[in-house]
Amino acid sequence: MDQSETKKFYLGQALKAFETHLSKDTGLIHYDEHRPFSSSREKASIYHSFLYVYALFSKKQKESILEASKLLERLLSFQSKETECYGSFPRYMHEYPTSYDKLVNLDIFHVFMLLIENFSLVIERKLFEKFSVARNLLEGFLKNIVDPSSITSERFNVLLGNEPCLLELDDDNSISLEYLSEIVLKVSLLPLNDQKAQLLLLETFFHKNIGVYNKLYSQQKSYFGMQGLSFFELAMSIYLGKMGEGVKISDHLWMKSVLLLQNLFQNQIASEDCDDTLIVAKNNSENDRYYQALFKVLIKENDHIFSLVSENHALDIESKAGRNCLECDLTYPKEVPEDGLDQVEFSMFFSDLDDVDFFVDEIKATVFYLDDSLSISTLTKKIILSFLIIEGQGNLIGQISKGNRPSDKTPIEGEFSKAHDWIVSLRTLRRDAHLKLKLKLSIYDLESTNLVKKVLENQQRPPLHEVHYQHTK
Repeated sequence: MDQSETKKFYLGQALKAFETHLSKDTGLIHYDEHRPFSSSREKASIYHSFLYVYALFSKKQKESILEASKLLERLLSFQSKETECYGSFPRYMHEYPTSYDKLVNLDIFHVFMLLIENFSLVIERKLFEKFSVARNLLEGFLKNIVDPSSITSERFNVLLGNEPCLLELDDDNSISLEYLSEIVLKVSLLPLNDQKAQLLLLETFFHKNIGVYNKLYSQQKSYFGMQGLSFFELAMSIYLGKMGEGVKISDHLWMKSVLLLQNLFQNQIASEDCDDTLIVAKNNSENDRYYQALFKVLIKENDHIFSLVSENHALDIESKAGRNCLECDLTYPKEVPEDGLDQVEFSMFFSDLDDVDFFVDEIKATVFYLDDSLSISTLTKKIILSFLIIEGQGNLIGQISKGNRPSDKTPIEGEFSKAHDWIVSLRTLRRDAHLKLKLKLSIYDLESTNLVKKVLENQQRPPLHEVHYQHTK
């Protein structure tokens, strides 16, 4: 697709999302951003309605421009005149006039500036005068509330026409998805040459073949057994011109994506990740506040993305990840479960998608011991897992069951929630206060079946007398 066709396609995706949540009764977008896949239509969103205004103008049709003008005039009446938030807009209609959100108002100001840049001659004169007054009030509000040292001030300054500050990003795990999402919005406002340079920096945080963020971060969520995309990931997919399959994209992200379309220059990222797997693990030296996962493994297979993650907070981890392999030393907390109260202290979650089977020593089973070989098979991959106590003494037993990972945010419709994951857990029967476990994980193509069998046959197991308290079958 050429650039105009690309813009038309993504605008169409955004309009579908808007129309799904457009209320015939109020003429506003009813959507709860914090419950992105809920069927609830209780909240009228002033924020998403402003985004809808810009999408309607962008259609450049007489009917849509008239509709957008009427809606814009209605929305301007929700600008607060209260002293503490004078000039701001609420996220939701029921929060008017005393509630505001800094980022929401920055996004609305973003819409205002795009409207002025692209449609000032289309908006009727009296409405434009009213709109200009509202824009000035909103600018004054943001000048008082935006922290000059924050990343949000960067986008605000660019919107005001100031010289942009181009960033240099380190390729590490300390940069959050929220930070990257702000950067990509700022990048969308830059001249095309500057866009290209900044996108080359941003691509170090993006796996282009799978279409996801390639680090660990605490705000990653899953819905209906699929990984939920962040705004950064959607934006990078749009710039790349290749939308990832097997991921869940909320209507909020599609609606917000209209902010990217004004200055869209696609296919700036020429290189491709050929790997269909991604393995990322945390180390103790990294800042804990960014993480909810010890590690994550993503496997792209046809139109699915399988994920294997461990979301334990209590265990310390030293890890080494390679191509299709992971080795972790897991140190258990010093506090030992009370006698007689066995509990799960370590668990992993694997997507419950089609054609997934679990094997213990090549036999389908749901219970295993530490000296067993555990494997997970999909249509094209085989994951081999092994556990070994390397320090201390312990009596642990493994179990495979159904459930949901802690980061699963699928809305509960009705009395019960559906299980979207397989859970591989290690239950502690008894152990020392000091216990360290080694986990090894390897991924093989099923085409290499003979190689896999050879690995299994030659796998070195420690003598049972060296594995203290481990069960024998």
